[in-house]
Amino acid sequence: MRDAASTTKHPLQYRLQGFSPIKASDIQALTALLSDVNQHLAGSVIVPAGHPQTHAVVVASGWCARCHLDEHGKRQIINYLLPGEMAGVFLGVYPSAEYEITALTDVDAWRIPAQALADMFSQCPRVALALTWMAARDERLLEKQIVRLGLSESVERLADLLAELYTRQLAAGAQPEVAARLPIRQQDLADTLGLSRVHTNLICQALGETGAMASTHSGIVIQDIAKLQRIAAFDDSYLGGNRT
Repeated sequence: MRDAASTTKHPLQYRLQGFSPIKASDIQALTALLSDVNQHLAGSVIVPAGHPQTHAVVVASGWCARCHLDEHGKRQIINYLLPGEMAGVFLGVYPSAEYEITALTDVDAWRIPAQALADMFSQCPRVALALTWMAARDERLLEKQIVRLGLSESVERLADLLAELYTRQLAAGAQPEVAARLPIRQQDLADTLGLSRVHTNLICQALGETGAMASTHSGIVIQDIAKLQRIAAFDDSYLGGNRT
């Protein structure tokens, strides 16, 4: 565990300020909730499906996936949790976790007790408003994923997802050269886009031949974000919040 107070401007703060103005007193109250960081190794389960949710989870660093596993172990990645993003904003509405949250990389994550989060909503309305906006944005991410899977051809589907993940990292204060390196494997992409591993490899090669991206042993590197956005006809208006 590490003390979060040493972080001058953590990714959650950066994201929330992109949705709603937050005063210094709000930041102080928010930081008090992030008293320490829990460390999770890549591949570990952070929130098991079906278990009671006693804490909200905020990613401090690293990448997580919210996913569903069927009885045969087949996985569908529903969405990703990036630095500064939260799972369990509305613990009082959904007391049990419907889906599993797994660490795709080594992850540092804050845990906010349910009661402390409820107190924050009642005592810091500006933070509550920003969290509500962020939760609404998460709903739009799921809507976008449905449209992506239902209407897009496979190359455009992949390009659109990569452009989204790049843009979401910028919203947490990541520099473009950092946001361009996505620590996800082709199997993760296949499980997100509803494609086979072989098909995913082929479309990664196709996108690679355009110069928009490259696959490496450590993940995906976006080489030309403008080209990737053109291929996807990407429109980031559904993401809202902080933009660069």
